[in-house]
Formats: sequence, structure tokens, C-alpha cells
Amino acid sequence: MKIVYLIPLLFSLLLPPFQEEETDQSAAWLTHFDALVKAKDTKAMPAAIDALMNLKLGGKIPEKEYKEFCSRLSKAYGTKRNAVQVKAVYALGSFGKLGAKDLQRVLKDRSLKADEKREVFLAAIQGLGITKDIGGMKVLIKFLQDKDSYVIATAAESLGNYHDVKGVVRKEIVKNMIKVFSSSFSASKDARKTAQIEKFNVIAGPFNNTLQALTSASPGNAEDWQRWFNDNKKKKW
Repeated sequence: MKIVYLIPLLFSLLLPPFQEEETDQSAAWLTHFDALVKAKDTKAMPAAIDALMNLKLGGKIPEKEYKEFCSRLSKAYGTKRNAVQVKAVYALGSFGKLGAKDLQRVLKDRSLKADEKREVFLAAIQGLGITKDIGGMKVLIKFLQDKDSYVIATAAESLGNYHDVKGVVRKEIVKNMIKVFSSSFSASKDARKTAQIEKFNVIAGPFNNTLQALTSASPGNAEDWQRWFNDNKKKKW
């Protein structure tokens, strides 16, 4: 009888305290990062954010604490140091809807329009796609109309993250992408319009790759995509 009673106790001793371990590691990171912020140690912050991502990928951060981590990453963005900001916006992308709110605020930051902040701006667009947030999707679709070819290409690439969402959402993305893709393709046919040719050359690869990811189709060039969409927009994807 004593052996029977001991079995549950033995199992409880053998099983790892997962929740406690998660809490301990996440709390330790928060304490460490707060110390870096207090010391204004921006050189150590990129490595700290990398460590955070390892915790996140390893499932070591309880969902109830996501808000705390997004708050710290927003502080990291506030340092204005490119190396920290790039890491911060990528990391925010891994926190889904919570991260999307912060990233949409970041993308309204006018200081990112400066040439020296270009990498941060493009990284934030990529981070927003990682969230797979519907509100974020609408922001990315608007960026398809940007004047900067690389912003358009990055937004198109980022929309590829929505490859496993509901069909109705994917169709909305595809409809908007094909509209831009076809228009750019048509404009690039005029040999005199070198800027339009350069633009199409920049965006063609990302557009094709994302459209393929969203539809599992590969019809060919921009005109072929338009025909494919006309034939398949009412079908179930």
C-alpha cells in the first residue's frame, strides 16, 4: 500500500516545473532588459532581444505576459539606434495582434522616412506581416501603392505570411496585389519609361512569390495572373 501511495509523489518529483521555469526565465529577461534601459546600454540590447526571441520560439513566455514584453520592445524602439530598432520591430512581429498595434504606430513615425532610417522602416513592414493581423494586412495593402519600389516589394513579400489564413482574406490580398502587379507590368512595356521598367524589375519577384504562396498557383506573368484570378476568384481556395 505504501508503494501505491508513493507513485504519485515520485511522478510529481520527476516532472519538470514547466510553468515555474517559464515564469523564472521570462522574469529574469524582463529584469535584465530593464537594467539595460536604465543604464542606456544600447550596445547590449540587440543580443538581449535575440535572447528574448529564443525564449519565445522555445515557448518559454506565458501568453499572459506578452503585453509586458511588447512594452519592453517598444522601449527598445524608442532608443532611436538602428541596430536596436530593427531587432525590436522584428521581435514585435512574433507577438501577433499585440505586436501589430505597436508596429502600426511605428510605421506612422515620420522620422523613418529619412534615408538613414530606411532599414528600420522596411523591417517594421516585414514585422507587421509576421503578425498575420487583419488590421496589419490592410496597412500592408496600402503600402503596395507607395512611391518607393522597395517599400512596395517589401510589403508584397510581407503579405506572403498570410498564406495560411482564411480564403476570403487571401482573396482580398490577391485581388489588390494583382491590380498593382498588372498596372506596373503594363507601364513597363513602354521602353521610354525607364523608371517604370526599374520598378517592375524590383517588385516582380516578391509579387510572384507571394501570389504563389497565397494561391498555390503559378500561371506565369502579371497578365497571366489577372486571367487566373478572373477564372478562379469565385472558387474555393
